[in-house]
Amino acid sequence: MVKRRAPSAVPCLEAKLVACVNILTGMTALFQWQDHLVECGEAVLIAKSRCGVWDEVARLHEPGADGDDVNG
Repeated sequence: MVKRRAPSAVPCLEAKLVACVNILTGMTALFQWQDHLVECGEAVLIAKSRCGVWDEVARLHEPGADGDDVNG
């Protein structure tokens, strides 16, 4: 059973668009946001797949792709 730690990876796995997803936790992100330097925790996902499927992966992650109303 999959722990839902990376819900964005699950649809790609279920649709067989990716063969494997590695989750690297404990990362630290440093970036500029609205004229401030920000530091926060982050996880990195590495998805292993084949050429030619990334447009379909992107469509799975478009607003409203999961049936939710994107306008609230």
